[in-house]
Amino acid sequence: MIISTVLIVPIFAWLRLRSVSVWPAVLAHTFVSNAGVQMIWLFSDAAHPIDPLQVGLNGWPGWIVMGAFVAFLALTGRLRR
Repeated sequence: MIISTVLIVPIFAWLRLRSVSVWPAVLAHTFVSNAGVQMIWLFSDAAHPIDPLQVGLNGWPGWIVMGAFVAFLALTGRLRR
């Protein structure tokens, strides 16, 4: 969870700075908190339990995607005010 939080904060900050409003970051947080976590459990098969570190934003696939996006934002200078 710590890795996911460290990776998602720059994305929320970018949404806030880019839009000059808190609402895109609020909506993104809502999506990450609800759909990003609960949808995995909703659509998983009870007979075949899933490993949380293998799926979703809190697992390594999400870390790779968020890390790549944060690296893109940092390298292109989009995180500056």
